[in-house]
Amino acid sequence: MNRTLYLLLTGAAVILLLAVMADGSGDLSGRGSGVLDAHRLEDQAREFSLPDIRRQRVSLRDLRGQWLLVNFWATWCEPCIDELPHLVALAREFRGQPLRLLLVAADDDPAAVAGLAARFAAHPADKSLATLVRATARMLRGELDNVLVLSDPGGTEARRWGTEKFPETYLVSPQGRRTAWFIGPKPWGTPRAFKELRRLMDSSRPPAAATASPPAGSSGRDVSSGDPAFPK
Repeated sequence: MNRTLYLLLTGAAVILLLAVMADGSGDLSGRGSGVLDAHRLEDQAREFSLPDIRRQRVSLRDLRGQWLLVNFWATWCEPCIDELPHLVALAREFRGQPLRLLLVAADDDPAAVAGLAARFAAHPADKSLATLVRATARMLRGELDNVLVLSDPGGTEARRWGTEKFPETYLVSPQGRRTAWFIGPKPWGTPRAFKELRRLMDSSRPPAAATASPPAGSSGRDVSSGDPAFPK
């Protein structure tokens, strides 16, 4: 792993740990509030069909019926790389629940994501980061069952969605409507972020829909702790 990537990952791990330690309650009662700084939306998500890392087409329409967190990013974007460990932690927290992450890479060369995964897989000597690094590599290789890694060469679909800089993320309801927009990297891997995201999802449900409860035993720990879904 080169020094730049190592420093970015180390910084992300430290920020994630500090965010967990300093975690508190938050409020989403308006635009740009809370740790996720959510901007409310209420419009139909633009359809797209993009290849995943195995070159199989994935249509947004085919994913209806579950919540989607659509993250537009690129491997050359340092804030995007900094955000990846947080997304790993988020994927673990919501595993088995009706939320799927879509990581849409805007690199001109689709192979860039595989290259980044290989760099993450070359673990640093620091054992405290080993689980974090390996879990991030697994996510980028498409090995987490609630994460899809898609290719959007040149960022065409990102621009059509209104994205002007990376990373930007959108929460899409099971009915295919965008309900929230997140500009820039976010501390997705913290208990407070988990709580705010669930609150956003609950507040956007149709009145007749039942509110899903967090699974028993949900810990809200940071991604560096052990977990069967993210083996060492």
